[in-house]
Amino acid sequence: MEKDPRNYGRFFKLLISYLFSLSACYAVFFTISRTGNVFSFPVSANLCADPMAANYTLLIIFLATSAAAFFMHRNGLHMLMHGISLALLVFLAAGVYINSWFEYENVFASTAALFGLALYLNSFLKRAVAGAGQNSRAAMGTAAIWIFAVFAVIYALYFSNLAILRHDLFMSHKFDLAWENQALYNLAFTGIPYSSLGYTGNNFGDHFSLIYYLVGLFYRFYTRPEFLLVFQVLIMVFSSFLIYLLAKNMLKDGFLACVFAFLFLLHPAVQGMMLFDFHPGVIAIPLFLLVFYFVEKGSLKLFLLPFFALFFVREDIAFAAAFIPVFLASVNKIPKKYGAYLLISAILLNLAIMFSMDMLGNVKLDVDRFYYLFPGAAGILSLFAVNPVFEIVQAFTAQKIGFLALFSAPLLFLCFFRRENLILLFPALLFTVFSKHVPQYTLGYQYGAVFLAYAFYLSLEAFSGLKFPFLGIFTGRYRVAIFMLAIALPMSLLYGNFFSKSFKLTWLGCDSPVGKADYCYNDFVGCFKKIPGEVDHEAVKLLDSIPAKYTVKADVNIMPHVSGRRELYNVFFDRETDLVIVFNREPFIEFEKTGFPGKEYVRYKSTKTIIIYVNKKLKDFNL
Repeated sequence: MEKDPRNYGRFFKLLISYLFSLSACYAVFFTISRTGNVFSFPVSANLCADPMAANYTLLIIFLATSAAAFFMHRNGLHMLMHGISLALLVFLAAGVYINSWFEYENVFASTAALFGLALYLNSFLKRAVAGAGQNSRAAMGTAAIWIFAVFAVIYALYFSNLAILRHDLFMSHKFDLAWENQALYNLAFTGIPYSSLGYTGNNFGDHFSLIYYLVGLFYRFYTRPEFLLVFQVLIMVFSSFLIYLLAKNMLKDGFLACVFAFLFLLHPAVQGMMLFDFHPGVIAIPLFLLVFYFVEKGSLKLFLLPFFALFFVREDIAFAAAFIPVFLASVNKIPKKYGAYLLISAILLNLAIMFSMDMLGNVKLDVDRFYYLFPGAAGILSLFAVNPVFEIVQAFTAQKIGFLALFSAPLLFLCFFRRENLILLFPALLFTVFSKHVPQYTLGYQYGAVFLAYAFYLSLEAFSGLKFPFLGIFTGRYRVAIFMLAIALPMSLLYGNFFSKSFKLTWLGCDSPVGKADYCYNDFVGCFKKIPGEVDHEAVKLLDSIPAKYTVKADVNIMPHVSGRRELYNVFFDRETDLVIVFNREPFIEFEKTGFPGKEYVRYKSTKTIIIYVNKKLKDFNL
């Protein structure tokens, strides 16, 4: 007789015991502390006149249902799981939207809670959903790709709109949208990526992004920063389809491939990268995925094209790419002799990049982001050789472990399951947890691009041979995939930006003239419960209409709107320009009493958001 899938075994009894014990512990905690928390989420008075009554009521329900579960028959237990699952989901959703940023203050607790919820739901789904046959699995795969395609289109439109909205609310910054847009604008029309905002006149001295010559061909059709914002979103969505192709080739299952594609778009780091201005490093993600796709397909000649293209994205990407042939040769994906040739080529290309950047005036201002013995990649490697304990200690701070937990949890930490994976993970961790620069190990910043690509590929490698015989709920790959989705969905809600509770910003801090965040995480990421303010369309239109021939000084949050020109400077830069543009609010309006911006300028026009001053020498200026 076939075993009833709803036959609950020891694992479910342990799960019920866990819920019972957890409820009892919280009851003791509430009695002692007398706080208004339920599972660390404050209960709003709007939900109940007496928040403590809601606490104790919920606790009594949990205690009663957990205890009753020990004595119920199979069918009653099945219905009970339906009820508790629904209650947990409703409670989680309510708590997320009314809490005071619990997840940012308690990364480990929220991660553990999500894992517990996913385990519970997975245990429920194992018994509530019968096993699918081979034919139905094929049908599921076909349906899943169509569902994913529709989701990807909605996703692309949503994030394109959100990125442009963020920009029009003056939340983009000199670093890194104005800088990149100015360099690309000048490259597209002069062939040289000149920037007055960087540390060298030629932007390739700051970041060696020869890939801009390719991007510039498309940029010429729409020479505004909005192009870069939408382009970055499309790069990420395109990468999700590459994840699908890679997963389908490795797992031989369309449904599972779609799950990994969904996991990619739901990942908070992916969503953060699409909204934090623009960075060429994001272009490396599809190139990394193409490298691994062609390797898995056995097309070593096609593999060479994206592999060598990585060396033209940026210098840190080139450094990380040098580890790829070492890894592939160590796991017998490519012949060792072939890997040796590629490694030598990679080293020579990295040396050429370093030499070229030095020739273009590289001032190495990023040196203090790492714990070097001396500047450069060689310094990082040498410190690991002579004092690895120091680097390991630096990597195991609470913030950095929290970053690893949030980054890897949706993928079940699968990328760490094999010793050889450290060859690839080493450069990825080098740019994140082994840095002392806070944004580099903050979720959603572009520094995790290498980690993101490597983590998904290595997780697919681990998933293809995944076996957990010691846990009943993990006896099939479908159940593991559902478990991963059960983690990724609420994690996207808590830490991402897709229909989430917050609108996350970067590089604002608390003193920005744009607005203050409800809560600042790591002093760099502002989190708004709703998008602050309304777009000043008059101001945006005015800024877009300023011809590129005029030189401009502007506030750092206005710079991205006027960055398509050769000369653009900070508003306090001691240089005469044609225009000075500042915000129509404190502290700038007070500066007028001191003679700001100077006798050579006259106020031309103002909106509710900005003020434009024009140099008196411009007699025929008109917008």
